[in-house]
Amino acid sequence: MAVITFIKEKSSIILLFSIFLFSFILDIYILTRYNLSYGMDGPFYDLKVLSILQTGFPASNDPPLVYMLTPFVALTGNSFLGIKIGMSLIGSLMVFPAYFLTETFSNKLDFKSKVPALLSAFLIAISVSYFQMIGDFMQNLAGVFFLLLLIYFNLKWLENTKKWHKYGVITLILLLCNILTHIYTGMLAIVIFVSLLIFNITIIKYKTGRLPIFDLKVFGIMGLLIIGALFAMFTIYPIMLSKFTTVISFFSGTTSSNTGIENSVNLTLLLTIPFLLGIYATMKTLFSGIKDRNTIQNIVKNKKTLLSWVYLVMTAVLIVLSIVPSDYQSRFVAMVFVPIALITPIGLKLIKSWLSNNSQEIISLKLD
Repeated sequence: MAVITFIKEKSSIILLFSIFLFSFILDIYILTRYNLSYGMDGPFYDLKVLSILQTGFPASNDPPLVYMLTPFVALTGNSFLGIKIGMSLIGSLMVFPAYFLTETFSNKLDFKSKVPALLSAFLIAISVSYFQMIGDFMQNLAGVFFLLLLIYFNLKWLENTKKWHKYGVITLILLLCNILTHIYTGMLAIVIFVSLLIFNITIIKYKTGRLPIFDLKVFGIMGLLIIGALFAMFTIYPIMLSKFTTVISFFSGTTSSNTGIENSVNLTLLLTIPFLLGIYATMKTLFSGIKDRNTIQNIVKNKKTLLSWVYLVMTAVLIVLSIVPSDYQSRFVAMVFVPIALITPIGLKLIKSWLSNNSQEIISLKLD
């Protein structure tokens, strides 16, 4: 009886861990079907990890994802297998922040069911773009993992800025992890982080009529810490400074060699009815949160409004970067699976709510 009670009470968490295990096993199966290093950078990582094990340093300067993969190679004694296990674990772990982010959003929309959150975790683990990234863009996929964690802890920090010494520091560490993993996911993380801080200050000023002095002080301290951390990073790891030039080259108008066929197919996923309805629900939640003046203190710190803003900013930035021709366009197109996995379940739940309400109205009419 105790076991049955535990399963009933913790059914959603058990299902979440089941999705994680399913994702990890599926990744391992796909990546180990052939004894080869997949993707355009596969052998590159093999050589770098082997160099770390032999000399303590990678064979070339690059963001240090290989340091994360080195323990797996050391444990397995095989660079091919170790890297694949490490990437499978990093990719599968994304189901947890995806679940808790969607749970936060759906709870605020009075969706008591855990199905949307579980669906987000499942979608983020089975996306075709996810499997493309785990083979071709390993650094970007690891960056997406840190990005999801960054969003989650950033929201917990802004919900109560007095906890900056806890969640604020974690947010700062995750932001640096994003930058160190890959410059483009790092820049996306910076855009989301800065836009979220500005939005939070703006909405507080709009609702209260005064600037949040304490929040501004904390943000100022965090800004100085970020600048100091970046300075130390560029000093200790100067290759990262050169990586920022790739961002400049992107905005200078580099051209892409892609045919655009694959990109256009992937982007059509943004036009599905559930995703568009999810965007509608997100925008409606955002605007209702901005207009509500009755519960100023609660609505200002409400993660619902902040998370709506994050979803819309992330989606807009990725769509723009996916449309603009560049040598890195395919990376941004692949990353679109993140907002799709997070927002689509909200749209599906909205459809279910509408159908349920309509069916209840029909039943009441028949009874009358």
